[in-house]
Amino acid sequence: MNLVLIGGESAVGKTTIMRKIIPHLGNGTFIKYKLFRGTYYPLTRVLLAGIYDGDLFDGSDRLSRICQMDTCDFLSKLDKDLPGTLFLAEGDNYFRKDFITGIQRAGFQYCYAFITQNEVTREKRQIERLRHQTAKTLKARVTKYNRLIKELNPNIILNNDTTFDLHRNVSFIRDMIESHSKMKSDSALQSQLPTHDVTHTVLE
Repeated sequence: MNLVLIGGESAVGKTTIMRKIIPHLGNGTFIKYKLFRGTYYPLTRVLLAGIYDGDLFDGSDRLSRICQMDTCDFLSKLDKDLPGTLFLAEGDNYFRKDFITGIQRAGFQYCYAFITQNEVTREKRQIERLRHQTAKTLKARVTKYNRLIKELNPNIILNNDTTFDLHRNVSFIRDMIESHSKMKSDSALQSQLPTHDVTHTVLE
């Protein structure tokens, strides 16, 4: 099991990047497993964590704050059924040391991508976000990510200030997914779905 985990402070554009990637993943099946929610895309062999239905706070922010261990449990089971699946997630829930400890114990390979922005862009975007979050919350998240970037030492750091940056970052992550998909393609496995106490809903 390989994991690509995307983190960054509030309003940096993590969810926007993911929304632009989703249409390229193919048809998906929504999955519920205990506190975990996500969508499995058999064509590209991707399991995307979180809920994306147009809400302002789409993604893993829609999941329980204590979903990490259930996610690790599900990934371990999934790895036996569909080896070679790529787990893709963005947001606070998976940019945590306890989650990293869990996937390290499971022996999974992971890559952290950290999305950044300059001070001018941050202030502009957070003025918009203040309609939905307090200044104290936004400041706390900046402090948190400054600490985490030192502790976790992300493999990749992507600046996301401009429209050009956004398109470049989407292309970069899509290339990662496509490279993984080509290496792991197996028509027999693509028709399968995980079967461990999950609820499936086909999305088209």
